[in-house]
Amino acid sequence: MKHSLICLLMITFGVFSYAQEWPDAPERLTALFGHPDHDGYSQGVEFAPEGQRIESWNDGEVIWSGGLNTPLDVPSRSLVVVAHPHGFRSLYRGVDPQPGLEQEILKGDWLGYASPEGWNFSVKDTQRGCLVNPVDLLPVREERFPLSRKTVALRRGKDQVILTDSIQVPSGVWTLTIQDAANLAGGGIPTEYSLYWLGQRVAQVRFDALVEADGVIMMETPEAIEFQGLYGAQGELLLGSVVLSAGRGTLELRVKDDAGESMAQSWTIQVVSS
Repeated sequence: MKHSLICLLMITFGVFSYAQEWPDAPERLTALFGHPDHDGYSQGVEFAPEGQRIESWNDGEVIWSGGLNTPLDVPSRSLVVVAHPHGFRSLYRGVDPQPGLEQEILKGDWLGYASPEGWNFSVKDTQRGCLVNPVDLLPVREERFPLSRKTVALRRGKDQVILTDSIQVPSGVWTLTIQDAANLAGGGIPTEYSLYWLGQRVAQVRFDALVEADGVIMMETPEAIEFQGLYGAQGELLLGSVVLSAGRGTLELRVKDDAGESMAQSWTIQVVSS
């Protein structure tokens, strides 16, 4: 697996106010920033192919445009790279540029067509040396994240318990699993997950930015953990090292979306001494 370092960026209000245009219809999203893919993890957001036109996220200068006429042995074939103000650089992988693409472009200009295999949109902050979660720089979608659709379970070794009200589980250290955490059909985009037991936060994971460094994949959650520990074999999101003390009370999962809104789902469970 390709190794990298995932780092937490302090994104200022000025950066958030830089939100521009979606390069593709947001309902075509298939995978989030940081989600596992064939290269190890998604360095941007993935879109399904429907023969659609792809547009520029913001004003800028085209610094690379490789399409069907580019030799097959060139690794950056089907790639458009645009340099933008404030040190941002957007990359459109899996996009065949339109023949008349100008060097100077404006926000919303047509760049080309999505390839039949789908395409990836990523944004680099060259001043900080990080790949930024594009969701933080795009307009908020109107739909909200449907948390109730998610399958959530506690896992320890070979034991797995689907979370429902009135279940009983032994105390100790567990891993919370969230199936289809990146399935965005009909919902907003989750950017932070937090788990609370008896009013205390016992796990958290945030998706902000990643940077290439030193051969190890780490993510701030807020404590650094190896990236390989974030997802299971079936692509489920993992919140590990969840310590549940004995007692009866509320286990609550909170999700913050790209609008900054928080949603929650809770279960009344009994944790018994193991």
